[in-house]
Amino acid sequence: MPIDSFSNGASLTYIGFTNFDFGSDLHKDNPARTANATVATNVLLYSFTHLRFTLVGRYFHNGGNWEDGSVLNFGDGEFRARSNGWGYYAGVGYQF
Repeated sequence: MPIDSFSNGASLTYIGFTNFDFGSDLHKDNPARTANATVATNVLLYSFTHLRFTLVGRYFHNGGNWEDGSVLNFGDGEFRARSNGWGYYAGVGYQF
């Protein structure tokens, strides 16, 4: 969704989408897994003809189909899964 265009040729765009995974059988063999997971992605894109800058915020609910708060152990000791919450990152790209 275009937000604005600038006199230097750049544009600011919002991109948003949601992934909903449902009906997984992962929880049948492992109670720490879930049948459903959701990831909502929100992107601000500032782009020129070739150069792009992005700011991304993603909200995870049962990210990776892991039950939030479940106790996991992959060989280095027990820890609690934190699969609900926000993740952020920024990026720079060049388009040829």
